[in-house]
Amino acid sequence: MASSSGDGGRSGRASPYPGLSPYDEGDADRFFGRERERDLVIADLLTSRLTVLYGPSGVGKSSLLRAAVLPRLRRGEGLPSGGSQRMVAVVDGWSGDPARAVLDAVAAATGGEPASGELSFDETLAHHVERSGGILLLVLDHFEEYFLYHGGRDDPVRSGLPRFLARGDVRARLLISLREDALASLDRLEGSTSPLFANLLRLGAMSDAAAREAIEKPVDGEPVALEPGLAHHVVNLLHEREPHAGAARGLHPGPEDGVEPAYLQLVMRRLWERETAAGSSVLRIATLEAMGSMRAIVGDHLREAMDRLTPAERRRMAEAFRYLVTPSGVKIAQRRHDLARLTHTREPELVAPLEKLSAAGARILRPVDEAPTYEIFHDALARPLLDWRERFEAARLQRRAALLGVLAAAAAAIVLTLAAYVLEPAFLEKAELATVDARFALRGEEPPGSEIVIVDLDDAGLAALGKGGDQIPRKAHARMIDALREAGAGVIAYDFEFREPTPEDDELRAAIERAGPQLLLAATRIDSEGRGEVFGRPGDELSASVGYAGFPIAADGAYRQLDESVGLSGGDREEPVSDRLDSFAVVAAALAGQPAEGFERAWIDYHGPARTFSTQPFADVLANPEPDALEGKVVVVGSSARKQGDVHPTAAGGGQVMSGAEIQANAISTLLRGEPLSGPGSAVDVALIILLGLLPAAVVLALRARAAIVAMVAAAAGALVLAQLLFSAGRLLPVVYPLIALVLSAAGVAIARRTAVTRLR
Repeated sequence: MASSSGDGGRSGRASPYPGLSPYDEGDADRFFGRERERDLVIADLLTSRLTVLYGPSGVGKSSLLRAAVLPRLRRGEGLPSGGSQRMVAVVDGWSGDPARAVLDAVAAATGGEPASGELSFDETLAHHVERSGGILLLVLDHFEEYFLYHGGRDDPVRSGLPRFLARGDVRARLLISLREDALASLDRLEGSTSPLFANLLRLGAMSDAAAREAIEKPVDGEPVALEPGLAHHVVNLLHEREPHAGAARGLHPGPEDGVEPAYLQLVMRRLWERETAAGSSVLRIATLEAMGSMRAIVGDHLREAMDRLTPAERRRMAEAFRYLVTPSGVKIAQRRHDLARLTHTREPELVAPLEKLSAAGARILRPVDEAPTYEIFHDALARPLLDWRERFEAARLQRRAALLGVLAAAAAAIVLTLAAYVLEPAFLEKAELATVDARFALRGEEPPGSEIVIVDLDDAGLAALGKGGDQIPRKAHARMIDALREAGAGVIAYDFEFREPTPEDDELRAAIERAGPQLLLAATRIDSEGRGEVFGRPGDELSASVGYAGFPIAADGAYRQLDESVGLSGGDREEPVSDRLDSFAVVAAALAGQPAEGFERAWIDYHGPARTFSTQPFADVLANPEPDALEGKVVVVGSSARKQGDVHPTAAGGGQVMSGAEIQANAISTLLRGEPLSGPGSAVDVALIILLGLLPAAVVLALRARAAIVAMVAAAAGALVLAQLLFSAGRLLPVVYPLIALVLSAAGVAIARRTAVTRLR
């Protein structure tokens, strides 16, 4: 068994305290506090055929044998002078072939050759002893592991060892060392009822005086000193007896039972490493107190070792500990290959964590055979490891519950948002429309082409032609239609409605007939057959074209979209096509040679705010039409006069109203350009809501709180930027509903995560 005495702290100084490593024969000059026990063991070993040394886990049986008993036996100190040579053989590993291990150790001690297999186990042992001519002192340490791995009826040690001891012709002494809880297992050895097995020697915890000696004497001659009173404080700390959860269950001896060397050495080793790492040459009481209770010290040791592992490695080792420590706290050596099979893990994935936990700085596991076989480093770690695994599994289950809680919160946010998306409450619809306005404003003006011209009856024109009234004579409209026809206008889109007949209609009717189908008249009244009414009659009785001049009004009262056609109900698309009237802009686009592809409702892609299109005053055109400005163009005639009330809010108004004629011009331009602004459809809307609703769950699970907040803010900003970029490219993504999903999900996920973290802590 390797000594840890050469393994120091980060300062490079060797620690005189081995920690959880058992003392080895090379540590004899640093092993103190067990002189009386040492002498008792040697005396019993020399005078009794069989001595059984037993005691609780952690009382230092192996250290006593290795650092105190064996060195004296090998040097002959305290032994009777003269007489036969005494040969010492030690076996402390039992995961392999136990008979082979014993025979090889005895052969090495007596200078004989390994057994050939021709003789039985006891005969081979006797052969080695007889040929050597000396007295064999055979020490079998950790013998409880023999019963753990072997001890079947056919095992040669089970029957051969008692037969060997019973031989009167062989000079041998046997010492069996095992844990107290395994003492009853000796009954499995044949002949265990013999008086030989009555020689029991119990090793208990150290007395306070012995513990102080084990603390103070190892530093004699060292460049590091102990602060006066430190040993007393360490002993008091060890008497608190709370190294692990087992203490709470009554599994740990009380203060009256003394001090356990394993925990003493662990405390002193960690105190040494902390002080030397800080450059201190004194082990101080304040540093000891800062280390906390025994539970904290053992927990820190385990945590530091486990923190060297990746999360995946910790998961694998939590499963592996099930097979390295029994539920009752008994350690079991396992081959790496077997561990891989037991834990359903590929063997290469266990190499790194096993080596990390076996490293000098960890001392959680240790290799025990040439084959890759591992066991926990010290029995004192069995209970803490079980507790660590229990906490790890509880934390894993809690994290899984947290994951489910986070996902449930995100799902609830998504469901609520989708419900709002379907129900479309007015306040959310208005908020979404406000984002559309903002996108128009950010995009800025896009100058229209020259194919559309507006002739506008403004306030000045109405005052001049209407003589103070709110209408102009119909003969003025007749003159305008004739003037535009004579100027060569390609399409005359006349956005004035002539609902009722008047005595002055003759000139207007004649002008309409002269203009023919290239004249488009506006209608907002539709009969049961889907015909727009002009002069109180169906418009198809005239030679001119007729289109529905109204627009669907959004929740905020603005004109944003146009319908392809309208029926008597104003929007029932279940009506036959023959019973519907095409929209004013649809008819105008068709007359201009660009029939619109079938659609139900389209977004008007506004070029900009009012006065974006080329506009000529009604009175100026009526007085002096300019063919160069009108020929071949789509001329939209309408009114912006306030008295006529044909001005409306729009998506691109920036708070300003726009005349009906300019709205129609934007609608016609939209259709002539192939409806460049379109929504992606409800499927994409829903997908975007789900995506942003799930984002907080993914971010919170992957990142720390502050980083998660930054990521979600960045996601919201990214969604807005993406919406604007796609808007400029002609795609109108929803903004409000996905952001609602993001915000609701973020709030719910944060609450779920905080609740989970609180429970986890």
